[in-house]
Amino acid sequence: MLKRIIWILFLLGLTWGCELFAHDGTVNISGSFRRNTCVLAQDSKQINVQLGDVSL
Repeated sequence: MLKRIIWILFLLGLTWGCELFAHDGTVNISGSFRRNTCVLAQDSKQINVQLGDVSL
């Protein structure tokens, strides 16, 4: 029983730690949606997508 409680507390500690790291950040997303930008064939296996410049 004690091992089970310790295991549960360990898992909860992992999830709380992740929330603490993500709490201070800010994410800004800007861009636009465009129609009919490309046509893909069903047999395409390798596709390169140019995403443009990203500022950090």
